[in-house]
Amino acid sequence: MGALAIACGALIVLFGLLTTRHAPTDAQFGTEITCLVGGLVLIFVGVALRRMDRLARRFDEAEPPDA
Repeated sequence: MGALAIACGALIVLFGLLTTRHAPTDAQFGTEITCLVGGLVLIFVGVALRRMDRLARRFDEAEPPDA
């Protein structure tokens, strides 16, 4: 899930970067900036999901404390 979020975020950022050159109006420029920011947020969420998954697996592998 985290890898998919990172990949989607990277594609959204790439789309925003590729279309920024062709922004004749302020409204289109605002949309492209929104794509860039949204993609970066999605990448951040994907990285956080991957780290939480790794941490959860590490806790699952740990031995339970003696009662």
